[in-house]
Amino acid sequence: MLGGTALWSLGFLQCMGKSFRRDEKAWIHRMSGRLYLFIWSFICGPTAAYLSLFCGTGPHNAQISMTVFAMVSLDTTLLAYYYMWRAFVVVKRRARGKDSVALHGQAMQAGMGLTMSILVQRPLQFLVIVLRKLLLLFAWSLPVFFSWTKGGIEGFALYVLDHHVGLSVTTAAFGFYMLLIVDGPRSKILCQAFPLDAVQAEELLGSSKPHFLELLFWRCRVPVYLILRALVTNAWTSDPNPVAVPN
Repeated sequence: MLGGTALWSLGFLQCMGKSFRRDEKAWIHRMSGRLYLFIWSFICGPTAAYLSLFCGTGPHNAQISMTVFAMVSLDTTLLAYYYMWRAFVVVKRRARGKDSVALHGQAMQAGMGLTMSILVQRPLQFLVIVLRKLLLLFAWSLPVFFSWTKGGIEGFALYVLDHHVGLSVTTAAFGFYMLLIVDGPRSKILCQAFPLDAVQAEELLGSSKPHFLELLFWRCRVPVYLILRALVTNAWTSDPNPVAVPN
């Protein structure tokens, strides 16, 4: 939490502190940017990947839904790493001078936006939690002779709207993009997200056309996520992060 707070604070300074990008104050922008990359690369990024992969399945053993959550979270982490790394390479080379610096800023904003996907997911998850609580309160208020209705509502709230399932579903709600970006940053939808011409796209992605190994890497990433999740859950038979129940 402290690392994430520091990361986003530095990110705000990078994006909004335009006065620190020029003249004698430019060193502030450079140093804060390097500190931002350090915190992401060695603290927040590895933590995000670890927590994504080893997320628990909850009391109802929600293996499928938490596998979806792990895949989406791992993918956003990987893409954030990619765009931040490419941003660093672009600004170090500065092949097109100030135009490269502008492209660097776009790539950094893309990476930063991916780290903030949780800010979109959390309000959705909160709505699911509120709905779950309201349904339970309604079920508990029903008279005894509505036992069947009461049991059905409680079952829906406790199992279908389980906290772990809610976390997964609200994450997967905007994680369908993985079906559209089979080729990673080379995918059409991501290329269109950047209003780049051929020269800018080549500078950002490293080449005008993807190498075979590059495409292989991106196209195999989802199966790799599944394999990793299978390993940490013992083929989806155990909880990688069980919560101890007090005696």
